[in-house]
Amino acid sequence: MNKVKAFVGYSFDDKDESVVRKFLNYFSTLSELGLLEWDDAKKVEAKAVSEKVKEKMKGKNVFIGIFTAKKMQIQPSKLKENTFFKKNCFSVLKTDFQWSTSEWIIQESGYALGKEMTLMFLVEDGLTDLRGLQGNIELIPFSRRNPELCFCKINEIISSLVKQQAKTGEEVIEKSKPQEITKTEKTLEETPLELKEEETKDIIGKLISAIKNGDEKTEVALYEKKLKECEGNKDKEINFKSLYYAIRHNFKAADELENLLKLSQDNPEYSQPHYWRGVLLENYHDYEKAYDEFSQAAIKSKDDIDKTANLCKASTALIKAKKYTQAREIILKRFQEINKNSTREHVELLKTLAKIELAEGKTDRYFSFCENALKLNPSDADLRFELASTYSKYDKHSSSLHHYKILSENVPNSAKWNNLGVVYSNLELGGKAVAAYLKSKEAGGTTSVGNLAHRLIDAGFLNEARSTLQEALKKPDFDTNVPKALSSIEEVIEAETKKEEETLSSTIKEREFLIEYAEAFIEPFEIRLPLSWKTKYGDIDIKIEGNRFVAKREKNIEPTLSLLGFNPYRKRTSDEEMILQKITYQGTIVNRTIDYELTIDVEPVRKFNEATLAGRLLGTKKEKDVYTGIMVINREFNKIEVMEKEPKGNVSFYEMTSNDNC
Repeated sequence: MNKVKAFVGYSFDDKDESVVRKFLNYFSTLSELGLLEWDDAKKVEAKAVSEKVKEKMKGKNVFIGIFTAKKMQIQPSKLKENTFFKKNCFSVLKTDFQWSTSEWIIQESGYALGKEMTLMFLVEDGLTDLRGLQGNIELIPFSRRNPELCFCKINEIISSLVKQQAKTGEEVIEKSKPQEITKTEKTLEETPLELKEEETKDIIGKLISAIKNGDEKTEVALYEKKLKECEGNKDKEINFKSLYYAIRHNFKAADELENLLKLSQDNPEYSQPHYWRGVLLENYHDYEKAYDEFSQAAIKSKDDIDKTANLCKASTALIKAKKYTQAREIILKRFQEINKNSTREHVELLKTLAKIELAEGKTDRYFSFCENALKLNPSDADLRFELASTYSKYDKHSSSLHHYKILSENVPNSAKWNNLGVVYSNLELGGKAVAAYLKSKEAGGTTSVGNLAHRLIDAGFLNEARSTLQEALKKPDFDTNVPKALSSIEEVIEAETKKEEETLSSTIKEREFLIEYAEAFIEPFEIRLPLSWKTKYGDIDIKIEGNRFVAKREKNIEPTLSLLGFNPYRKRTSDEEMILQKITYQGTIVNRTIDYELTIDVEPVRKFNEATLAGRLLGTKKEKDVYTGIMVINREFNKIEVMEKEPKGNVSFYEMTSNDNC
């Protein structure tokens, strides 16, 4: 397989490490797919383009620069010298500062440009100054928060370069601007004879392609062919001309609004010129003028269904202009005028009414009107999909499930299976979610692949998730969540590796202590311990009876001042709050070891005022915590090492030292 050979330049600043790592992990994934071979400079000395960098760039045909925002700078002309206060200072506007990037990456880019390499610049948002670098550059912006969102564009460019290399068979890859072309948009190269043999129903699609591709000869031929088909039928002629002007306006950036206006003036009885002017004006966000055109189209409509459709368009334009009351009045009035048996008109009016309510945030009305419309026309798959999606958006997953199941059973496609899987996942029906994602994947969907991968990642099946995602990446139209899921695999691996290291590290002290305990346990020793010891809980006095170890401490203490809101500087009277803390160690001695149980009792010893925070929290309630642990006494009898398990299961280590050392 042909592959792109790239050198990757990036900042080695610690603050950029996490975002750079995401890109490097993704490049490694493309390497595994056989699409990309890449190298970097690691941490070479950043003075000038080193010999090491030059050596690594040999044989490479693409330079990938990751430009992160490094420091802020300002043009000297933007500095204003203070003339009164602080004469030695300048005043500047915050907006005059600009982010700049690493000089090192700029140097590498310049060297790559001189070597006539294709340049792919990944540029962090807010970074505008690339010091005038020009040439064969693909520039891709990215956000530090979500760099994965640009992975699709990277893949698109890399895939295009691979195809270009395969086509030319050369190592040096020329810049390519891939364009995805659908069947109806491909350049028309048919001869006039072939045009005559095509069915009329394909002419509009071919006409769009000719207009988009600037093929005027084919455009004229198709236009004249279609007009000839319309001879003798004025309605068809006006409809086609209106559509033709709208297509030219949208796809050729030609101003056809005047032609549509003239067409409507020359043919005042026809609605289509008004309709298409309304559509184009909506594109320019001129909703009130669009409303006027749709209203005119409704007045000139030749049948009730067409009139209702135009009134719905007029109402939709008012929704976009946020004139909800006026939009609602149009629909409600039309309900009074239509034939009660006209199901089609009822459905269109209900759908438009639902749009009004959703725009105003009246979701219950929206759900009501959509459900009613589906009752009248259960086969409206688009409405059902929209309704199911909106139910899900508002966490009504059960209702969403109902509609997605109907869609998946009757008009299945990858999107419907995927969304069904999402609903199952929201309802915590994991098995059904996976089955739905797999159905979507079989239907060619890639969004579901990302969703499926996330479930595999959550379950720990990282290699299976990686394989699934890599397969999806080979498709030109993969969804943005595919590279994002792929990136998350590396994040999971890094997080789990770090946690593993922390876990292993945390066991070192415990294992070392246990080894020491075992040695002390089997070594015969006559214990002669001092009576007074310092501990983490304060001083204690110990007592040994045979092999029994007992240590106690009792102390009156005030409740925690910072927690209970007391003033530590005021004098306390004899009847104010006070608690008694009792600490008791009880254990068994074997040679230089002690297995023990520690109890800490806390109880009030003074009357508590219920009006105080301490009174409300403590009252007369007694509290008791129980700890267990083991101890190792050193041979000099002046230190005891302790491993203690807290009531919640956490293990801590501390030392007890003899007061005789003080």
